[in-house]
Amino acid sequence: MQGTSKLPLFKTALPRPQFKKAKDDSHISKAEVTENRYKNHPHLKRRSKSTTDLMASSVLPLKPLQSIPEKKTTNVQTSTTSNNKIIINNNKTLRSTVKKNATASTIQKVVPPKAKPNGATQRQPQKRPALSTDDQPKAKVAKAPKVASWDFKTKFQLLNEKHTKLLQSYKELQEKYSSVADYEQYYDKYNEIQAAFDKQTTDYEKVAKNYAVLKSEHEKLLANHDSLSKQYAEQKDLCETYSDQIRTCEQNLEIKNKLCEKLSIENDWFRQQALDWENERRILHNTIFDLKGNIRVFCRVRPAVGCTEDQKLQCMLSYPDEYSLEIRKTKESISATSGKPIDNKADFCFDKVFSQRTTQEELFKEISPYVQSAVDGYDVCVFAYGQTGSGKTYTMLGEDCGNEGVIPRTVELIFRTIDALKKTNWEYEVHASVLEIYNENLRDLLSPTANQNMEIRHNCGKETTVTNLTIEKVESADGLRKLMELAQKYRTVAATNYNEHSSRSHAVTKIYLSGVNRSTKVCYKGSISLVDLAGSENAKLVENDRMKETKHINKSLTILGNVMLALYNKNKHIPYRESKLTFLLQSSLGGTSKTLLIVNVSPFEENFNESLNSLRFASKVKEVKTTVKRNKTEQQ
Repeated sequence: MQGTSKLPLFKTALPRPQFKKAKDDSHISKAEVTENRYKNHPHLKRRSKSTTDLMASSVLPLKPLQSIPEKKTTNVQTSTTSNNKIIINNNKTLRSTVKKNATASTIQKVVPPKAKPNGATQRQPQKRPALSTDDQPKAKVAKAPKVASWDFKTKFQLLNEKHTKLLQSYKELQEKYSSVADYEQYYDKYNEIQAAFDKQTTDYEKVAKNYAVLKSEHEKLLANHDSLSKQYAEQKDLCETYSDQIRTCEQNLEIKNKLCEKLSIENDWFRQQALDWENERRILHNTIFDLKGNIRVFCRVRPAVGCTEDQKLQCMLSYPDEYSLEIRKTKESISATSGKPIDNKADFCFDKVFSQRTTQEELFKEISPYVQSAVDGYDVCVFAYGQTGSGKTYTMLGEDCGNEGVIPRTVELIFRTIDALKKTNWEYEVHASVLEIYNENLRDLLSPTANQNMEIRHNCGKETTVTNLTIEKVESADGLRKLMELAQKYRTVAATNYNEHSSRSHAVTKIYLSGVNRSTKVCYKGSISLVDLAGSENAKLVENDRMKETKHINKSLTILGNVMLALYNKNKHIPYRESKLTFLLQSSLGGTSKTLLIVNVSPFEENFNESLNSLRFASKVKEVKTTVKRNKTEQQ
């Protein structure tokens, strides 16, 4: 096979051996092949006859010995046997060759050398040029001892040995050739292996790249693993610590749960006890009010305020005790009929008498139980009565800077009490309404622009309501206080001879309370009405433009006195409907309400007669006896 392999070579692979195609030499004899070999390569020197030559010589015709020309030589010692052919396969040929050589050698010995002409030089033998072009000298090979030309046996033995060696060498070459042929057979397999190797090499490079990436990631993961291992160890220690704490807490929790169950039982018992005590307190509180009277009267003497009032002549007032009041004129008056001096001294006894030095806080301390009764589910009414300038509005509204009156303090106390009752599962809702009665007409002070017809209605349950009245829900004390301030702005006031800002109408502030206990489902509904009455005034001293107002005020107060007198006398008919004031306060005056009348008295002697009338009216009210009923229901 001629040419080189197209397969890619490995760096460590051996070069592929080159093969030449064998020519078609079937028509050429082996002898000619041998001769052509030496012709094509003239630098080769033939040393001896090969077995092939001997075999070829057996087929050639032999020449007779006489036909061989004699060789003339000048040098007897020249050997001519170096280029003779030796044939071992044919005995005849061998004999003829030996005779030929023997004749030639005999001729060389007999023929003398020719004489050279004078002047001719003897030709020197020339050295054959070196066959090899290499500069290095050839290694000297020890020559075999020469064999005599006649010793054919030895020569035959030598040739036989050489023939044996050549046969052995031939067999070795043949084996090598067969191995080379096997190599050709495996050429296709080599191509497959080479392709597989290339693929494996490409895959190996990819795997190597992936390996490098994975190795770097592996190193990062190892570092992260070490960090996480440390964190895990720390967290494990922390977890063990927490586990110990949890076990301790669980043990403590179990103990606490047992204690909590015990305390819960005790708490339920105490809560029930608190409810029982609360009910008992309500009962005792109401019992005390019943013993004191459901209609009670307080008397308060107004102090002189300012330099101008200090210069006025005051009545002689004395307080034998906290329940009594003595009033007397400073100047003696003489009777027109008898001409004798008249004793103007008057003694009165009330549930409580407050002198001129009494503060707003001391007054409200006596009124606060009424607020508690309203929270407990009773209807309560507190109203101030007295002439113009006696201090009714100051008592009910008061001033800022710690001098608040009954209404602001009542609002504060209501929400404080409600907050305290939340601990015993009480929930309250608070609503409020404010109206005034001016010239026997009703007016809503929380919605003064609404010109709606308002009527007073009294149902069979002894409950009084007003149609089209605005009732606002209140969430806090501040919200209720703002409503009171708003209503006060729209109230009708005017200047009189005794007061620059005299109230010319009756103002009624009503607070509705509704409470439910989540545990017992008991519901209480109470209310507290705070009434600031208009001041009574002598019609002779009133100017013409205020005459109508004074008549309506005095009429309503007179009817109020008649109602109290009828209640005192226990008449069958009580004239509530003669005035809108008494009709509105019907449930408070003679119904189931707890009523408190605060009569205000002026200390000046010029108001002695009006003060005396107010005190006499309060004395009659004090003698009225009524019964009250709690508004209690059970929630389903």
